[in-house]
Amino acid sequence: MKIVLWPNLAKVELLERFGKIAGIELAVVEGVDGLIQAMPEAQVLVIGQSSYDSRLAEALRDHGKSLRFIQLLTAGYDGPQLHGVPPGVAVSNAGDSWSPALAEHAMTLMLSLIRCMPQIVANHAKHGWERKFTARMDGMDGKTLAIIGYGSIGREVAKRAKPFGMHVIGVSRTAKPKPHADEVQPVSQLHSVLARADVIVLAAPHTSETEHLIDARALSACKKNAVLINVARGGLIDQAALADALKSGTIAAAGLDVTDPEPLPPGDPLWDSPNLIISPHVAGVSGAGGRVRLAAFIGENVERFISGQGVTHTVTL
Repeated sequence: MKIVLWPNLAKVELLERFGKIAGIELAVVEGVDGLIQAMPEAQVLVIGQSSYDSRLAEALRDHGKSLRFIQLLTAGYDGPQLHGVPPGVAVSNAGDSWSPALAEHAMTLMLSLIRCMPQIVANHAKHGWERKFTARMDGMDGKTLAIIGYGSIGREVAKRAKPFGMHVIGVSRTAKPKPHADEVQPVSQLHSVLARADVIVLAAPHTSETEHLIDARALSACKKNAVLINVARGGLIDQAALADALKSGTIAAAGLDVTDPEPLPPGDPLWDSPNLIISPHVAGVSGAGGRVRLAAFIGENVERFISGQGVTHTVTL
């Protein structure tokens, strides 16, 4: 079976893992031109979604006649969602391999804002001992955490939040019980959930339905002490509305690992918003261990396809 690998990350680990799979022909490519040459007779494509643009989608339609499975190296699947895939091709993401690090980053942003770490660091930089910010300091015990998008990332966030004594509300397309959640509410109840939440974590995919899910109306439904965390996609938030909400005190603070666009332009008003931490889309980074975990996950799913067992983590486009 022919497999095409376009590795924009964890290349060494992926090559080592694929070297252990018997009976495959592996073509390693970089760029659409190389992919076009390698696609004839290929049944599997392993690729990062950031490389999946309109030109690549067209190349797959024209040259990927044998293609049956696309394994993404990422949790996100914006590229295939936006540009489409050839008919009959299944798509899986690698969400579970990224989720622990993403959840840890969400907790880092949460703790930093609740415990006023930006103000503490600013004190350090000034060699000062100013303590006025302590009026804003809070704790997590007994607080309500709303996780919008209760998939793999959401579950990992909840698993880490429960030992802090937080009440976890999952928001999902269905209100079925979920692991580590005290309750699960449907998306139709989003605003009523926001009104109860002390901390809100966004972990939903970016689709036409979730575009600007957190807009001015949603922000106005939040508590004034609410902390908003986004480790999903920048498009989930109306950033102009968020900047206004932070400046007016509609919500207390926000932590963003993702923005729209990326990188955020230097003149964007978000940079000057109070009580805001922006990290440069690094939530999934977890060193050598993370790369090994990703390669193991990808290799196992590709082996499932080869053996006809049925792949896991398929996404609906």
